Amino acid sequence: MSVARTNWWTKFLDRAQSWLIASAATHERIFTLQCEPSWRCNLRCRHCYLGDGPPRAVEELGPEQWRRILLQFAELTTLLATRSHVALAGGEPLLLPWFERFLNLAQELVPSCELSVLSNGTLLDEQRARLLHQHRATVQLSLDGWDEPSHDRVRGAGSFQATCRGASILRMHKVPFSLQCTLSHHNADGIEAMFLLARRLGARSMDFCRLIPSGRASGPAADPACTPLHGEALRRAYCAILEASNRIGLTTNRGLPLMHLLEPKAGGQFGQGFYGLTVQPDGGLRPTSRLGLVLGNIFEHDLRSLYFSPEFEALRTEPVDACRQCSTYSRCAGGDQNAAYAEHGHFHAKDPGCWSETDPQQRQGVGS
Repeated sequence: MSVARTNWWTKFLDRAQSWLIASAATHERIFTLQCEPSWRCNLRCRHCYLGDGPPRAVEELGPEQWRRILLQFAELTTLLATRSHVALAGGEPLLLPWFERFLNLAQELVPSCELSVLSNGTLLDEQRARLLHQHRATVQLSLDGWDEPSHDRVRGAGSFQATCRGASILRMHKVPFSLQCTLSHHNADGIEAMFLLARRLGARSMDFCRLIPSGRASGPAADPACTPLHGEALRRAYCAILEASNRIGLTTNRGLPLMHLLEPKAGGQFGQGFYGLTVQPDGGLRPTSRLGLVLGNIFEHDLRSLYFSPEFEALRTEPVDACRQCSTYSRCAGGDQNAAYAEHGHFHAKDPGCWSETDPQQRQGVGS
């Protein structure tokens, strides 16, 4: 190994060690591998980041190839001394012909991992619920509206009732599940109703993620209602999330980028590729699940080599110059880098949703 390469490696390991120590001082980090063995789906959601179909034809990897990927993931999380989380996604993961085998592989090869399935819930049945219970898996169900009209507008006719039916089956079989809503102008006024629905269905949390304008949610054909929230509109929505969570007594994800502007103990954002990677059906490795940016293939370079590559190092460490004078920059690192990439074409730009320059008083908390 060259002297330059050795010096780069040493500097990176020192930086990674400092990050891990700092993280341990607050809470233990979880490293997530989002696995997408197939992009096949039974719905055509208006905001799907894959567009009207897979962005290109891909040959799906089989169980033995995913065995290699999961083994590499187990080795990487051991090296980084982080907890591991394997998330089976898609597409719709319940369409995977070897769904049960994937659960078996994850449990066998990453035995201490948290195992979850990210699903629209419409295909859940008694048999699959029993499998999930046996594998101690949790489920994230996608719901983008608080009733049939609001949800079905985004995900298609009949999907609301089918997802609620899936939630009932999970509850019957004691499979823990959460609801995940893609937050946009379409549903920003229904946040409290979403919490009430989640409590009624028996969800353990009501979580949100911001809509990123990619795939079907971008371009002239995008649904005008399925557009991202920026500035004051995003601030109001975040306030509504925190207030509804406190008042109704149901957990929500308080680690969303920019949320620390309202609640100092919440939020915070490390660079992409720090604690989550996505493997797509052909082995392509993405630093985030919500954009189509591929930075390598796991069968050309193993997972460890890709994680420590200069490309991923740049995502983790390059500063967002427009934000460096902000007093909260050390915590948010520029906000949601997915949103920055979708708006500016690169990750190292300011989050277009940030409202911090509009009114310093908006940084006051709304409850602990």
